[in-house]
Order: sequence, then C-alpha cells, then structure tokens
Amino acid sequence: MKIQKQPAKFKHISHTADIGLAITGSDYSAVFVNAAQAMFSLIGEIKRPAKKTVEYQVCLNASDQEELLVAWLSELLALSDINQIFFIYFQINSLSKTQINGCCKAVKFNQRNIQRKTEVKAVTYHQLSIKRDKQQITAKVFLDL
Repeated sequence: MKIQKQPAKFKHISHTADIGLAITGSDYSAVFVNAAQAMFSLIGEIKRPAKKTVEYQVCLNASDQEELLVAWLSELLALSDINQIFFIYFQINSLSKTQINGCCKAVKFNQRNIQRKTEVKAVTYHQLSIKRDKQQITAKVFLDL
C-alpha cells in the first residue's frame, strides 16, 4: 500500500508574546520586591501620585522558592486585574523557601493617574530560575503578554 503525502493543513506562526525579566537583589526578599516592581513597570506608569492607596496582605505557600516567585507575581497580577488596581509599593514581612507574607499598596487603575503600557496575561515557568552567587541573587522569569 502506497501512502501519499497530504498537503499540510496548518502552518507555524511566529510571535513574540513573552518577555523575560532578569531580577537581582542582595537577598531573596529584595528579589521578590524587585520582581514585582519589574512586572508593574511593564504594566503601567504613574502619571501623577494618587491621594488614596489600598493595602493588601499577600500570604502564599508553594513547594519551592521558584514556584513561590511565580505564585507571588501571579497573585499580584490577579489582584490587579480583578480589582482594577495598580501596585506601587511592595514589602516582604517574612519569606522562607516555601512561604511568603507581604504587604503591598495599590492605587485605583484609571487614566488620570496611571498610563497603561502593556497587558501582562500570566507569569510562566519557562526558564524560571533563582540562583545565588557570592555577591547577589539573580532570578529569571518570563511573562506572557
């Protein structure tokens, strides 16, 4: 039986729908704060200071520190989307390899005080890493745009 090659009914489409962040810090808490600041610097920019902020406590558990970083950023992104807020301040109260407890402040996301830049859809596990060397800690995380 001879099998004839069928014409392809699909094609590959290339796109750049992700952006990678390389985050550094002197300790793990600084890396988590800097990662949140990096993500929100992509989402928007403060045009003028808001008079009222809202405070959120974020407490999360994960199986390891890399997964905890994804959970942290994903929770902030979800809170931002659901509540139409823009985070402007991040503080880590406690952090272990599997738990984080942080306090974050946000403002209402409106055109008067925040200029929207990029829509971040999700935090991914693609090439996710957190590494310590003698002088600093470096994390790599990719965001789906």
